[in-house]
Amino acid sequence: MVATSKLSRRSQALLPGALLAAGAAAYVVASALAFASYASPQNSSAPLRGARTLVPRAATMPMTLENSVKTVAETLDGFYKAYPQPPLIPMYRPILVDLLSQSHIVMVDTRFKYDSLFALGLKASFDAIMGSYDRVAGSAQTEAIWGAFMKAAGLEAAKIKADAEATASAAKASTPAIILEQLEGGETDLGKTLKGIQDGLYNKFYSVGLFQVMELSGTEASKANVGEWAKALKVSEAKVLKDLDTYTAGKNKVQQAEEMFREIEIREKKKMAERLEEKANALGAKAAAKAAEA
Repeated sequence: MVATSKLSRRSQALLPGALLAAGAAAYVVASALAFASYASPQNSSAPLRGARTLVPRAATMPMTLENSVKTVAETLDGFYKAYPQPPLIPMYRPILVDLLSQSHIVMVDTRFKYDSLFALGLKASFDAIMGSYDRVAGSAQTEAIWGAFMKAAGLEAAKIKADAEATASAAKASTPAIILEQLEGGETDLGKTLKGIQDGLYNKFYSVGLFQVMELSGTEASKANVGEWAKALKVSEAKVLKDLDTYTAGKNKVQQAEEMFREIEIREKKKMAERLEEKANALGAKAAAKAAEA
């Protein structure tokens, strides 16, 4: 009994402090819940129960922030609105969507600067994907898809095509030695463009454009050559070499796809020829039977 009374007195002595601690903890939890209710837009109009008296009236008002930058989803939606029919062939759709998404992400970056090398890389990337599309679709759709792609990306199709062709022509008319020399102070448009990529956001479309320039001027886009050009351009060699791996893998996939299309065409033509032959044989047999009856 004595021990029990002592324990009770001790508990009674500690009880006010425990209640005070519990009350403080409850206040902290209620405050956290109230803040979560305020910070969550979907719950801003309905504060959590138990935290109503802790949330200022102004905190229950919904907050709206305007964002002028278009989202990837809006860009893709713009493409499908610009090209509603006929539907994209399923095997091309994910590749084209990925290309449009990548171009969107690059261009909304504040460090991005447009130039003709970007135009060449973007156009070359699109052509690599869509090179055999019309043949597979059985109708001319590539130009319409390109126009919708450009409109969704906020670019002018004619300007991108013209800038890409101008850069390609300049590369064809030059040599690797001359182009690399122009990086040290040449005044040609191609030299200025290549030198200017140091000032903007380096992206995969610059890499593809660079590989195009190298190949058109007579240089193989090998790892050794690409590494040398990256050093001359003063851009990340690791980044450009990584883009080269992706570029080479993409070209191989396109070649494999085109080979598959050729094999399908050959098989379909062979089947058609067999069906025509069977039909001709059947008609011949029928005619022979009628002749025999007569």
